Amino acid sequence: MTRLDFVLHRVAFSGLPYGEVRAIEARLAAGMSWEDACLESTRDAGSWKACAYQAATLYGHDSVTPGSFAHILALRERAREAYAVEGVTPVRISLGHASTHGYIRRPADKPVGAVILFNGLDSIAEVELHAFASAFVALGMIALTVDLPANFGSHPRLPVFEVEHWMENLIEATGFDGPIGVFGVSFGGHMVCRALTSPWVAAGIAVSPPAYVGDVEYANERFASMFRLALGAAARHRVDVANLAPPQGNLLLIDATQDALFGPEHSAAIARWFGPGLEKITVEAEHVATSQVHRWLPKAAQWLANSLTQSQERTLCASQA
Repeated sequence: MTRLDFVLHRVAFSGLPYGEVRAIEARLAAGMSWEDACLESTRDAGSWKACAYQAATLYGHDSVTPGSFAHILALRERAREAYAVEGVTPVRISLGHASTHGYIRRPADKPVGAVILFNGLDSIAEVELHAFASAFVALGMIALTVDLPANFGSHPRLPVFEVEHWMENLIEATGFDGPIGVFGVSFGGHMVCRALTSPWVAAGIAVSPPAYVGDVEYANERFASMFRLALGAAARHRVDVANLAPPQGNLLLIDATQDALFGPEHSAAIARWFGPGLEKITVEAEHVATSQVHRWLPKAAQWLANSLTQSQERTLCASQA
């Protein structure tokens, strides 16, 4: 899969209409830059406006200077402003000396659970998380999408990826007193593993997660650039599931067989950390498997709904014993 195809699949999944995706391709073929081609799709006040602003940032890590990154963050703020038409509720969450912002979406009926969604490193805004969240909201779950790990929306900015220390705060922000799930793609999947060491998290879904960030991973210049911008270079030495406490909840791993960033050695390392009981969906697709999301996301969302329901039933039985 080419880099352009990879990005266009993500843009389409985030909610940009098919006609607008094809229009971006046509503008690129006519010589327009990626950012300008995406920004043309923000001229109409459609519900996809935030998607187009998010899309405009997706090549921003290729050549970063302080000035260019400030521009990327300005586009991010436009995406955040556009969320107002999506019917989501913004929230601010305290994390000790830091804070982060997020968005709450609630199902129409009584919720059966809540899920906290973590970002990857290059998702400057949370548009893609809203698209993933839709699958969970449709099954009756509250969805909290948070601006972590990079925390680009907070000033002063303090990145937070060791979420095992802050799950109580994040869970409180959902407003739900019941079973909690977590979901994350790419580096967000690593954070899912961390969250599962908390006794308050019943289940998690990790999509193409890194088990660690070693020399091989850091040799990828684009990934290294994203990592430095989001978390700082020194943080990579703290990224290793082998150093985590044992998991307390269920884990579903979405394993993309054509993942050129985090290969099968990462799945194997996570399996060693998790131990017996790890569940897996294998997808013949690229990193984060967006091109096949229609095949695996409904199954994964239903798995999480079932896991949270079973957790609630076990808690109820224990309380009645």
